[in-house]
Amino acid sequence: MAGNKVALNWSQLVSFFVAISIFFPLYCLHMNEYITIPMKLFWLLKCFPIYSLIRFVCKQFHSFDDLRNDTFSFLIVVGLTLSSVGDIFLQDGKNRTNDSFFLGLLAFLLAHICYIQAFKWTPLKPELFFSLLFLGIVVTNLLFGGDVLAKYPPTLAIGVYVYTAVIGIMLWRSWARVNSEQFLAGHWQPLCGAVGALFFVVSDTIIAVSKFRGRFSGSGFLIMTTYYAAQLAIALTVTRRVNG
Repeated sequence: MAGNKVALNWSQLVSFFVAISIFFPLYCLHMNEYITIPMKLFWLLKCFPIYSLIRFVCKQFHSFDDLRNDTFSFLIVVGLTLSSVGDIFLQDGKNRTNDSFFLGLLAFLLAHICYIQAFKWTPLKPELFFSLLFLGIVVTNLLFGGDVLAKYPPTLAIGVYVYTAVIGIMLWRSWARVNSEQFLAGHWQPLCGAVGALFFVVSDTIIAVSKFRGRFSGSGFLIMTTYYAAQLAIALTVTRRVNG
């Protein structure tokens, strides 16, 4: 499929960086209640960086048919699109209800399933799976242990555990693709996916702490910074070396 791709042009990411440079100052002012951004405008500002990444991925191909025929890249686009839906439901973090949190969780869960399918199941690397599983159990018990989730609806509590499992699998499959020899040979795209998955885990962990343990100063900024870094890194996995 590499023959159907166009050479990487980093200028295609200008709109993404412009979008986040506009979003973050307004977001910080909004979250600190210096200004109030209308919700529909907030959705647009929040989602536009993701739409820019979707456009970036599409621009790596000469036509939509080429994109659709490249299963990996098409799944990344679907995952980014579902993420933008999740962004709308999660809103600004201040006006989030349990229902909107659950729907946002569902949208991102489907996005991660798309990323898992894109990253595929080979090589399997079971030793990596069990290492991440152990770490995930420890962290999950620290965050959600005891009666932390008891005061929330059962569907939300179950959703949190399912989501945690899915994003853990996504992290596993992304790092399973990393090969040091390929990286040294200039094939850096799998590492981008792995770093993106790690940023996603960090972002969602901060969301979990904010939701179930209480918000802390700077949490919103950290969530959005790591989130956009995650999506950018994952979007970069669709690129190829010019002669690759």
